[in-house]
Amino acid sequence: MNILDYKAEEYKGEITAAIFRKMKELFFYYKEFEISIKDLDIPIDIDTFEGQQAMKDFLEIRVVEELMEMREAIIKNDCIEHVYEEVGDSLNFLISSYILYGWDQTKFKSLDRLWDEHLSDPVNYDKFKDKIDKLILEIVYQIGITCNKLKIRPWKKSQYLTDMLIFEERFELLFYKFFDLIFKGLLLSPNELWSIFSRKNQCNKFRINTGY
Repeated sequence: MNILDYKAEEYKGEITAAIFRKMKELFFYYKEFEISIKDLDIPIDIDTFEGQQAMKDFLEIRVVEELMEMREAIIKNDCIEHVYEEVGDSLNFLISSYILYGWDQTKFKSLDRLWDEHLSDPVNYDKFKDKIDKLILEIVYQIGITCNKLKIRPWKKSQYLTDMLIFEERFELLFYKFFDLIFKGLLLSPNELWSIFSRKNQCNKFRINTGY
């Protein structure tokens, strides 16, 4: 069961808001099955060990893992649907991290606006894979320096408060780095991204419901 088994749903309003809305529905549905976040209040308290571990889990493990699977699919010249499947997974976990923190689409520029900005950027098709690698590295770097501000460790007795100004600046920039990859690297339009996201969203609901 994968995204090929579904058709994209129609959305109302602006795409960014639609993505956050659909992801929030799925997030609170699967939260009941996720041991790492099941008992956490949403939004999380980023100045607790549990809150920081949840954030690191979504960003450093889940988003990065899906990006690496996407890269591997590109390197192996797998079918484009496999690439899109991993795009959908990485997008789901990224948006989930913002939901976890209590942010929504109002924090960011709209995807339509970002797409318009990226249309003016010339694309070098001869260096497509090199460009993908560079954009993925920028995302992973941004995740690393964002999570670096989360300093609480299980063995530390003293509370280490998060530098909220720097953390939130880096966390916000991560959103734009990710969509640089989507628009500049993979050359997906907002409507194409919605199609991937919507089909993956339906697929994930099926998997949760059936234990697939």
